[in-house]
Amino acid sequence: MYTNTTRITGLSGSGIDTDAMVEKLMYAESSKLYRYQRSVSWKTWQQEAYRNVIKKFQDFQSKWISSIGTSTSLKYSSAFASFKNSVKSSKGGESDAITINKSTSSKKYEISVEKLAQSDTYVSDTSKGKSIEGTADVAALAARLQNGGEFSMNVALDGKSKTITISKDDFISASGSDNAEKIENALNAKLEKAFGKEDGNLKVSVEIGSGNSFALKANLGHEVTVGSNGTNKNSIYNSEDATSGAKASDFKDAEGTFRVTVGSKSYDVTIDSNTVGNSIADKINNALKSAVATDGSGTEDLSKKGILSASIQDDRLVLSAGQEAVDIVVTSSGSGTKGLAPIMGAGSTISLEGANDLKNFFGISSGSNKISNTTSLGDIFTGIWDANGEATISLGDADPIKITKDTNFATFLEKINSSDAGVKISYNQTSQKYTLESKESGEVNKIKIGNDQSTETVFKAMGFDISGGVIDEAQHTKVAQDAVLTIDGIKTTRTSNNIELDGMDITLNKVTEAGETITLGNETDVDGIYETISKFVEEYNTLIGDLNKQVSERRAKSDDYSYYEPLTDQEKKEMDEDEIKLWEEKAKTGLIYRDSTITGVLQKMRTAMYSSYTKEDGSKIAMYNFGITTSSEYTDNGKLVIDEDKLKKAISENLDDIQSLFTGKGIEGGKGLVDNLEGVINSAIGTKGALREKAGIEGTASVNNNTFSNQIKDLNEKIRLEKERLVEKENRYYLLFSSMESSIMNSNSQLDALFSMLGQ
Repeated sequence: MYTNTTRITGLSGSGIDTDAMVEKLMYAESSKLYRYQRSVSWKTWQQEAYRNVIKKFQDFQSKWISSIGTSTSLKYSSAFASFKNSVKSSKGGESDAITINKSTSSKKYEISVEKLAQSDTYVSDTSKGKSIEGTADVAALAARLQNGGEFSMNVALDGKSKTITISKDDFISASGSDNAEKIENALNAKLEKAFGKEDGNLKVSVEIGSGNSFALKANLGHEVTVGSNGTNKNSIYNSEDATSGAKASDFKDAEGTFRVTVGSKSYDVTIDSNTVGNSIADKINNALKSAVATDGSGTEDLSKKGILSASIQDDRLVLSAGQEAVDIVVTSSGSGTKGLAPIMGAGSTISLEGANDLKNFFGISSGSNKISNTTSLGDIFTGIWDANGEATISLGDADPIKITKDTNFATFLEKINSSDAGVKISYNQTSQKYTLESKESGEVNKIKIGNDQSTETVFKAMGFDISGGVIDEAQHTKVAQDAVLTIDGIKTTRTSNNIELDGMDITLNKVTEAGETITLGNETDVDGIYETISKFVEEYNTLIGDLNKQVSERRAKSDDYSYYEPLTDQEKKEMDEDEIKLWEEKAKTGLIYRDSTITGVLQKMRTAMYSSYTKEDGSKIAMYNFGITTSSEYTDNGKLVIDEDKLKKAISENLDDIQSLFTGKGIEGGKGLVDNLEGVINSAIGTKGALREKAGIEGTASVNNNTFSNQIKDLNEKIRLEKERLVEKENRYYLLFSSMESSIMNSNSQLDALFSMLGQ
């Protein structure tokens, strides 16, 4: 329907579908409207197609042939002024002895390098890295092992953790002249089994030195950590040192009281005839649940608190401490199998170590040889601190640097690196070496170290062999020196290897060979210019290939006689989205088929590209002189082909003529290839260009004032008028059908009256 009017039809009862009848009549009447609508769609598509062509010309023009002067425009000599730094050795070929970092100079320099500038550098020993140290309680550990107890610790090498345990048997079988050596050898045997050797040495080893000093070490390059294994260790009693032949099973009825001391707190634990238990161990555990505090503060469940527990192993009584050390003494006891003394050791104090064996016997809870940024200096260095836990370092003329035990490692390094001493220090975690280096090279920047006692002590702690402010020459890995070089025959020195030479920034990398000189300068960048021309040819070929394809594409036919036409709104209602899409893909073919303007521009571009140009001296030059020719394939429609070797040779030997060909400089009339290309393209898309006038260009006044826009405007006006005519026509049809309905109703009324008169 062409109006929004709501109509009521069929009141006469005629059975005629008025709407359907009118719709069919109007479809025939609408053929002209549909023709106009298809024309609007087709011309809109054509306009879009032509504007896409214009866009392709614009993109090519703005990049390669613009008069505005873009960085890639071949209209100007700057596109061919590409140079690269040249570093040539008199021995032949390129040299890596010197690097040109930046150059704005056209000069050339001849340089030989006798010495490189160096910073003053010292590297410490590896023996002064962070160690895991403590003090061994050799006597206590030996007694425990001899009594049948064990010692355990967790050791992790490079993140892989294992539990190291030595028992009485390990201790007895270990070699050694004293208990310290036997414990050391027993532990090292277990460490070797757990982690193995490297270059004949244990990867992880224990050393117990004079004064019972303890150290856990790892080979260089390894990270080692140590800690408690986290399990309670048993001290076994009623062994061969207790009553001879006594068995735990014989003392299940024993009675008496023993005192348990934990830290400053003591408890009395009583076993009597009322204490429940099938064994002495059961009775002790039950008695621990109601231990009496000796200070009168009440009772405690020592078993529940994990302070002490009892068990039977091989018919021997085993007492196990919790996390804390425990002392036990029998205070009241009967005799024989009724007494506690024979089974627990009458009259003597039993001392049980807590779960952290490492802390109990070596004075440390855990440790690592890794130094992190947050590690406190007090955990790294020993013997360097004064009574206040402080030390100072003097370097050069800078103020002394103060450090304390609480200073973390990162702050320690930063204090040195940010000082005015002109030095920097670093630490290698793998080699465990410190490197001290002057921030600037040259003889004038030698490192100066204070000769005071505190400075010397700190440096020794870091592994430097120092005396009186002088570090041993064996650790002096680089001596501060100036660069010595000869520039254009003049011998000179520099404090740095980075040198500025009248617009050229260079770096000296190594000493040149005897008699060798390095020539520095700029040379034509053949590869760079070739790449520019090659890219231009590639995009030219893409442009003409795409346009030749479009002007050669015919309209698709739906049958032998008809083309795929644009769909009307009415036709789209009868199709799904996929059908519409496929139809319109075919309907949009051949939009610029054989367009004379485009084919003419392509032919003129081909002529401009392949013509010869006369130089001012009368000689002629053309692209084919430099290795750029037209493809011999007919289907390529004038695409260009490059002979890479010939073009690169021409760039190297005859760049001036290549520049003249493209830019017109030195060409008769002053116009070269790019000027002619620009003129051809402007004839199509310039101010009066044929394509511009035909389709218009976005962003210009022509966007609404062009042939297609005017035609579409006229068609839309015809569509408007045609729709008005169809509305009138539709109303007329409905009026006719309405009259017919009225006539039928009148006839029916008259017929009814007649039948009534006749008595029917």
